Amino acid sequence: MMIFLRLFILLLSITMLCSCEQNPLPSDKIDINTAAKDWNSASKIWNETELVQLEKGKRLYRASCAACHLSSGEGQQQTIGSPALKNNSIVKGKIEVLSDIILNGRNSMPAFADSINNNDLTKVISYIRNAWGNNSNSIVDKSTIDLLMPESN
Repeated sequence: MMIFLRLFILLLSITMLCSCEQNPLPSDKIDINTAAKDWNSASKIWNETELVQLEKGKRLYRASCAACHLSSGEGQQQTIGSPALKNNSIVKGKIEVLSDIILNGRNSMPAFADSINNNDLTKVISYIRNAWGNNSNSIVDKSTIDLLMPESN
């Protein structure tokens, strides 16, 4: 029975990965006013560059991550093994650990090292570290990712 469950999870993961490739990203146009309403709070006012970074990270997340982790960040731990990213200590923790998981995979999560560059990795990490109440209140600097992951440029 356990073999069938593992096979089912593997096939489901492959199917989701294949379908992710078919979801084109929306146009690059970002509505700064809408982004400001979505992101700004009493504790943090984001500048225009930061808002663009967060919105692009959100788009990348929705295209490549939301199939498993859901757009709400709640994850699907019980069904396919994808943990919630909302209020997740790894997401809130060291950037190098989170980067390594995204690039090299972990458990049922596939590796994305061959399909993401450092610019996009920076945007996705910035997004998930600030979405769903994670509130790191900072944007990951690309130079940090470049130092940690020079081979994924």
